Amino acid sequence: MRALVIGASGQVGAALMDALSTRGHEARGTYANHPAPGLEALDLSDHAAVARAVAAARPDWVFCPAGLSHVDYCEDHADETMAAVPSGSWGGRRPSMGGYVTGTGATSGVTAAGGC
Repeated sequence: MRALVIGASGQVGAALMDALSTRGHEARGTYANHPAPGLEALDLSDHAAVARAVAAARPDWVFCPAGLSHVDYCEDHADETMAAVPSGSWGGRRPSMGGYVTGTGATSGVTAAGGC
């Protein structure tokens, strides 16, 4: 399985990358503010960049544990916070038949509207 982990430099994303690798899966990861070896820079609020990252990775699954986690910062920077928060309640998406199947339904195409 090929996976893309958006937010792989955070605690959850790094653990997910380790778990995928341990199980023999091919995983590519991204980071926003905390570079780590083997990860690619990605601005989650740049929807075109997210779409390019997904297209380049050609993943079977996209996981997005990315987000801002410092409450005080988030309260003081509401616009940035909302741009960085993935929309919907899902732990991963699977590209399927030209779109993504999510916990809340299906969307066509690769879209990053409202997050990844």
